Amino acid sequence: MYSRLRGMGLNVMVAHPRKTRLIAENRLKSDRSDSKCLAELARLGALPMSYIPEGEIARVRELVRRRAYPL
Repeated sequence: MYSRLRGMGLNVMVAHPRKTRLIAENRLKSDRSDSKCLAELARLGALPMSYIPEGEIARVRELVRRRAYPL
């Protein structure tokens, strides 16, 4: 999904799931409250981001991933 959205020219942010403790510690759990929390962290520049490889690194990783799971 990330690659497709980037290919459409959109700015895509992928938050690091293990580092977004604020959401995990939030007592009120709902998609609405979680999305507000993520938006606020992004606005403040405090959203921990995941590393997403691009170019040749992404192609090599995909090749290795496919070889690890034969049909």
